Amino acid sequence: MKKALLIILSIILCALIGAGAFWGGLNIGEELGFDSGKHIGDSLGYRKGIKDGYDKGFKARDTLCKAENKAKTVDQLKKELMEKEMGDVSKNLKGSIEFSQIDIGGFYETKYVKEGILSIHNSSMIVSYKDLKVKIKFYNNSDDIIDSKEIKIYQTVASGRSIRYPIKYTDIPSGTNHAEVEIIEAMAD
Repeated sequence: MKKALLIILSIILCALIGAGAFWGGLNIGEELGFDSGKHIGDSLGYRKGIKDGYDKGFKARDTLCKAENKAKTVDQLKKELMEKEMGDVSKNLKGSIEFSQIDIGGFYETKYVKEGILSIHNSSMIVSYKDLKVKIKFYNNSDDIIDSKEIKIYQTVASGRSIRYPIKYTDIPSGTNHAEVEIIEAMAD
């Protein structure tokens, strides 16, 4: 019932806008007693002359009455957003590495190495990603690339969430000062 009433009201509104533009554009609305039509045409800015008012009024009516401008369902909006988010993985997934020093020496010996924690954040609103392929570039103090590695992470990063993945000291080259993380590919879950 509500939907039928809404459709009827939108048809009436489209007809009034068209009539207002027509009568306001031709400037004969007052003579024929269509004062409300003239005001509708004037308020929408379509009273610029015979041809301008007529054309612009009907263009506005057609734009307002098109099926594609009607309200979309929640499922349609979710589908559109999901397609947009799946298009660019590197925009939605961002990664970084934090390094820490650990002692791997024995009881009588001290040997410090770097260990890393890879953090990946998913900034998308709907899409979760899994099976991430990550490229890590390791840099020294003078910003020269020492090494780069690609790793595969078989975890799911839910929308709006982050995961932490340990990088072993054996995977981090000696002399590393900082690293750059790039998400190469990921599958939408």
